[in-house]
Amino acid sequence: MVPVEAYDLASPRTRFLGLLLAIQVPRVFAAAGSSVKICDLPPCELVVKSRLTSERCGRAASRGWPLLITGTPRSATVYTTNLLQIHGMQVQNDWANPRRDGSVSWIFAFDDVHNYGPARTQGKTFDTVLHQIREPLVSITSMCTEPVLTDELDFLRRHILLESSHESPAQGSRATLEFWVEWQLFLQQMRFPTYQIEQVESRDVFRMAHLQQYYHEPSMTTSSSTNSRKHRDKFTWQELYTIDPTYAAKAWNLAHYYGYSYPDVNFDALACLDYLPMCNNTRDNPPSIKCPPGTHPSPPSLQNMTAVSKSVAVNGGKGWVDVGCVEYKKRDGTFVGVTGVKRENEPDVTDEFVEQLLQRKQHTPVTSRNSPPFHTSTSSDPAELSNSTNVGLDSELSFGSVLILAILALTIAAVMCCCKRWCQLCCRSWHHYFYRQVPSDETDIENSAVPEDGSIEMKGRQRAGAGQDRVRNYGDAGGGDPAANLDLNVQTDADW
Repeated sequence: MVPVEAYDLASPRTRFLGLLLAIQVPRVFAAAGSSVKICDLPPCELVVKSRLTSERCGRAASRGWPLLITGTPRSATVYTTNLLQIHGMQVQNDWANPRRDGSVSWIFAFDDVHNYGPARTQGKTFDTVLHQIREPLVSITSMCTEPVLTDELDFLRRHILLESSHESPAQGSRATLEFWVEWQLFLQQMRFPTYQIEQVESRDVFRMAHLQQYYHEPSMTTSSSTNSRKHRDKFTWQELYTIDPTYAAKAWNLAHYYGYSYPDVNFDALACLDYLPMCNNTRDNPPSIKCPPGTHPSPPSLQNMTAVSKSVAVNGGKGWVDVGCVEYKKRDGTFVGVTGVKRENEPDVTDEFVEQLLQRKQHTPVTSRNSPPFHTSTSSDPAELSNSTNVGLDSELSFGSVLILAILALTIAAVMCCCKRWCQLCCRSWHHYFYRQVPSDETDIENSAVPEDGSIEMKGRQRAGAGQDRVRNYGDAGGGDPAANLDLNVQTDADW
C-alpha cells in the first residue's frame, strides 16, 4: 500500500493572503459597524468656559468628579438627582456641593468661581458632562418662576448676552425666552451628549457616565412632580413668536434639533398677537414692540440667522438625541474627537480602532456634519434651516459600506486567482481534493479496498489489463520508449 499523499489546502502565498484577510476584514467591519465615529471637538476657547475636564485644553489637573448633568433651569434637574440617587449614584443638585459621583446643576454649565447659589466646585471640573433637555415650551414656561431679572441677572450677564435685560422696562417673558435660547446654544456648541428627560432610561445615564458599577434597581420610585411650581399656562409657539420672532425661530429650530416635533403648528403661518404675552398670564398688555399685531415679520436678523445643525444619528439608547463629541488621547499624545454615545456592550475605543475610523473619514466626502455646529443660511424658514444640514450623513454611511464591500470582493477575487486549489475545490469531490492515492502497479490495485461483491475489483482488473495492452501496442509501434510507457502508465492510473 503506497502512503497517501495529502494536498495542502493552499499554497504559502494563499495562506498568507487568507491570514491577512482574516485579520483585516473583521477590523474593517468593526469600524464600519461601530456606533463610534470621528467628530470635531469644540475649540479650547469654548471648553475653558465650561467645567469639563480636558487634557487637550490644559484642564487635566483640575479633575474633580466623574459626572455633571446640566441644562437650563426648570429642566427637571432636581427630579433627575432623586432618580439617580435611588439607583445608586451619589450626586447633588444645584444647592449643595458635588458628592462622590458629581452634580446635577444648570448653574455649573459655565465655570464661574462666583456662580449663582451656594454650591461651589473650588475650581475642579467634571470628567463627563451630559446635557439634559426638557420639552421647550414646558421648560420656558416654568422658567418664568426664576428670578431672571433680579437675583440671577449678574451671573447670567457674565456668560450670555441677555440683551432684553437692558430694555426699559425689561420684560420677564422676553428675558426668559432669550435666556433659554442662549444657554442652549452654548451647550449645543460644546457637543455634550444630550438626552430628553421624558424618554431617557437611568441605566443609560450610568453607562454614559462610566458609573454602571453603582447601578441597581431601586425598591422605591421618585415622583416626576418633584420641585414643581405654580406658573402661568404653558406658552404656545404663537405667543413666543409674538414675544420675539427672532428668538422664537431659534427656539423652534433647537426644539426640532433635540427631537421634539409639533405637527399641528405651521411656524410660517404664525401671526403676532395684539398683546404681549407675559409671565403673569394676563392679556391686557400692550402689543409687542418686536411683533406688530397681525403680521409675520422677517427682520434681517432672521433672514441671515445661523442655523443649528440637525442632530446626528443616535446609537445609545432611548431618549438620546445627540451623540456628542468627546476627546480621546492616542498613544502618541495627539487628541481625536469620537462620539460620546455608543451602543451597549461595544468595546472600548483603542488607537487601532481610531486609525480605522480616520482612514474611513479620509475616503468620505466632507459634509456639514464635520463642520462647526453652525452654518449660515439665507432662508428665513426655521423648519428649512433645521432640515438643511447633515444631508451627507446617509450618503457617508452608504459610501463606507460600498467601499468595504468592494475591498472584500477584490481581496476574495485575488485569493481565488492566485490559488488553483480554490478552483479545484469547486470542481472536484471532497475526497479527491484532500487525498490522492497513486498505485505503483496492478497489484496495489487488486489489493485496494473494494465492496464484498467484488464489482469494483473486476472493473479495476479489466481497466489495468486494458492499460497494459495499450502499453504493449505502443511499444510495438513506436520502438518501446520506456519514458513513453511510463507516462502512459501514470495517465492510466490517474484516470482510474
